[in-house]
Amino acid sequence: MKKKSNISALAMFYTNYGVFFILLLVIIGASFCSDKFLTVNNLLGVINQNCLTAIMACGMTMLLISANMDLACGQAMVMANVMCALVLTTTGNVLLAIAAAILTAVIAETANGYIISYLGLNGFIATLAMKFVFEGIGYLLVGGTPIYGTPKITFLAQTQILGVIPILIVFMLICAVVTHFVLTRTSFGRYIYAIGGNKEAAQSAGINVKMMVLLNFVVMGVFVGITAVLYTARANSGQPAGSDLTFDAIIATVLGGTSMAGGAGMVAGTIAGALVVGIINNIMNLAGVSVYYQSIVKGVIIFLAILLDKKTRDTIMKV
Repeated sequence: MKKKSNISALAMFYTNYGVFFILLLVIIGASFCSDKFLTVNNLLGVINQNCLTAIMACGMTMLLISANMDLACGQAMVMANVMCALVLTTTGNVLLAIAAAILTAVIAETANGYIISYLGLNGFIATLAMKFVFEGIGYLLVGGTPIYGTPKITFLAQTQILGVIPILIVFMLICAVVTHFVLTRTSFGRYIYAIGGNKEAAQSAGINVKMMVLLNFVVMGVFVGITAVLYTARANSGQPAGSDLTFDAIIATVLGGTSMAGGAGMVAGTIAGALVVGIINNIMNLAGVSVYYQSIVKGVIIFLAILLDKKTRDTIMKV
């Protein structure tokens, strides 16, 4: 009995804090692989490069905790990025462009939430289908032609605090703190955990599950919109074939200890997961590893993260 209790405690410890030890090991390993890694500029560069993934992953954390999935968020971000650049180049108004991007992303994610919560479609299939819808809309908005030159908004990505810290890192930390507060200090956060843990029990307890799931996707839309605005600022353009951050966000979230089965997770682990992926990518870039091999590594990381999640959850349930 004591042995089983120890195994359960170890599994629970890994679920909550394992990613931080993985992060430490990756940093140590990276420092041996390249003498350039532990320089201040490189470390800040690694964090800065993965801020958008981490911000997107904040929203993904809340979705996975509620036992939902969004495979369309990356294309929703691209669509909002195109809208941001289009409005900015048309009107020259930065605030209007930011509002347009966030509104576009919120509408897109609200559509996902409605389809899943009120129409009852499988989240995986529904968001996979919407991924192609958003991709098509993104191309239609600009006729498939990228919009180059949005200098009025680049200050949101290129400013440095105290001349050293990239402002994207500040935005990432703000999003992480807000997410942590929502999950741990609000009834909405408690409802999300309850729904992910046992939807039927949450429904019996009087929680409006459909509305909470819809609101969760709306919140995801806000994070997607923020990511789109910052992506526009960093890329200085609107790209209908822009970077799809969906799977990077999922890797960061699951690697950070958020269960794909729902009911468990924390945003601090998600940020650490994003940094783990970012450091691995950075080392492969410094070592000159082909992008094809990098894709293989990402796939293996997803597989191992899901496998570890399943094994630890099974262990906890058995004991």
